[in-house]
Amino acid sequence: MGKTPKEVLYSVWGFSSFREPQELIIDNILKKKDTVALLPTGGGKSLCYQVPALCMDGICLVISPLIALMKDQVRGLKNVGVSAEAVFSGMSHKEIDNVFNNCIQGVVKLLYLSPERLMAESTLSYLQQMKLSFVAIDEAHCISQWGFDFRPAYRKITLIKNLGGHELPFLALTASATPSVLKDILLNLELKDAKVFRKSFARPNLAYRVVSSEDKLMKIATAAKRINGSGIVYCRSRKKTVDLASYLSQSGILTAPYHAGLRAGERDKVQDLWTQGKVKMIAATTAFGMGIDKGDVRFVLHLDLPESIEAYYQEAGRAGRDGDFSYCALFYSPDDYKDKERRWEAGIPDVPFVKNIYNCLYNHYNIGYNSGANQTHDFDLELFCRKYHLAPIATMNSLKILEVSQYLILTDEVLQPAKVQILLDRLALYDFQLRYPKFEGILQQLMRLYSGILSVPVPISENKLGLASSLTPQTVISILEYLSKHQVISYSPLSKDPKIIFLYDRFPGNEITIDKVWMQNKFDRERERLKAVEQYLLTSSCKSVFISRYFGEEDAQDCKQCSSCLLKYGKPEDAKSLQEQILNLLRDRPRLPEELLGEFSPELHKEVSISLQNLYYSSKIHKTNTGKLECRGIKK
Repeated sequence: MGKTPKEVLYSVWGFSSFREPQELIIDNILKKKDTVALLPTGGGKSLCYQVPALCMDGICLVISPLIALMKDQVRGLKNVGVSAEAVFSGMSHKEIDNVFNNCIQGVVKLLYLSPERLMAESTLSYLQQMKLSFVAIDEAHCISQWGFDFRPAYRKITLIKNLGGHELPFLALTASATPSVLKDILLNLELKDAKVFRKSFARPNLAYRVVSSEDKLMKIATAAKRINGSGIVYCRSRKKTVDLASYLSQSGILTAPYHAGLRAGERDKVQDLWTQGKVKMIAATTAFGMGIDKGDVRFVLHLDLPESIEAYYQEAGRAGRDGDFSYCALFYSPDDYKDKERRWEAGIPDVPFVKNIYNCLYNHYNIGYNSGANQTHDFDLELFCRKYHLAPIATMNSLKILEVSQYLILTDEVLQPAKVQILLDRLALYDFQLRYPKFEGILQQLMRLYSGILSVPVPISENKLGLASSLTPQTVISILEYLSKHQVISYSPLSKDPKIIFLYDRFPGNEITIDKVWMQNKFDRERERLKAVEQYLLTSSCKSVFISRYFGEEDAQDCKQCSSCLLKYGKPEDAKSLQEQILNLLRDRPRLPEELLGEFSPELHKEVSISLQNLYYSSKIHKTNTGKLECRGIKK
């Protein structure tokens, strides 16, 4: 008999109990029933399929749209001893075959695939040979045309519903489902009898603040100085991340920029420094955040308005995943919304513009007519727009339209290992080494470590090559770049970039078909989402309630800690007195939070909790290693 879900949870992850409603979701999957889980950001969606996967025979197939997130999940599972694999763009045919063959042999418990990869004939052929337990569809809102991140390939997932001759249970998971999106999920995944589990979208430990200011930088610096712990501040552009990081660092708040224009190694270094607490803040574009599982993020700030309430909820929700009190503040100046609306309107392409983008893409990669099908290329949006003098927002919208029209696929960032091929034949190489002996060592190590390097580009590791040659990785990179420049080798450095995958051969751009009705509906829905952001800024009602109702939760209660609630309710009349009572109790002796609450009547517990949070973030009290609260300055 296999382990129970609680036994798996404890033996693999070390947790003794589930969060509500994880256990109910898992039980429904174990009964092989279709299931939908609407859980807020940080609500523990992954365990809802990882735990039953280890309780059931066969492989759990996980469909995910984000390569970075898939890789992060697989890495995390392997770290706790679970056999998991992912197949994504950038892997060699041999690597893909090895993963699929291991799955067929039954040595893998969770297999992650993108929806686009799932549709490949070779993939379906492999899947038919596997014993699958159930299918988990992560980010299920991507199946809905009403969703803010629609992915056309999600519409084809139902093709595997009866794979292998029997019906596979589906588990659809999302943190961003409005009522119309939920309806689309149920319809398009054909989940007629699915049980829907919900958890409140309210995050009681998050204080949502909206701050109007003409000097947002100063306000952000002030907020960041006041709040202990690490944080993220989101910006609209790469330049803003660099400028803001510089401004905050000069203000005494160690901050690093993070955006897609940084080299892969630089981005990893920035993320590691932040994760380890060596940098307090990350100034980031929305390229940062997916797959980040840092629990003690105490604040998420927005310098610029988010694209939608869904996007804001996901981004702000990266704060406080450990359950402790955290701040989510959106800073805006009076003209921000009008500016955003103007930029949005300027970013709506017409059909001729979309067709021009189609032609520019093929020209960009020097692909002629009647060729290009199934080719994959690195894609740098900024470089592409600069080369062809294109507006970035309109270009990105055009790419989405071309993707929906099934001419191409635009993936998120993919890690591509460095590759090297020695271009000289053996005789010429020997002569080169005699004339330039300082390069002999690294060339010999290349041939010793990597077979086939004289005939084809092979993946290499600059770190491994450096260890074998007693050189630093940076020195190795410099030597390889020099040898490549002088055509001794071809060298493609490590890259971590989005990819364009062309699905068909090129044909004249004026012949491609674009659904004008779909385009109009797309931009009408975007206008509605943009309007909702303005309503969030201006509403005098509770910000937490606004977000909950946006996602269809009508019975949400005022949080009494957001910027609207503070104006509506004010601080309790006796707030100062209440804080002084708390301080007096802690001066007497340190106490656990629940012990402290026990000193007050139940009707005051909400106010006591808010007072505790304010005392903690004003550094008047702190938490000891034993979890007790004590006054600052009290010596044990």
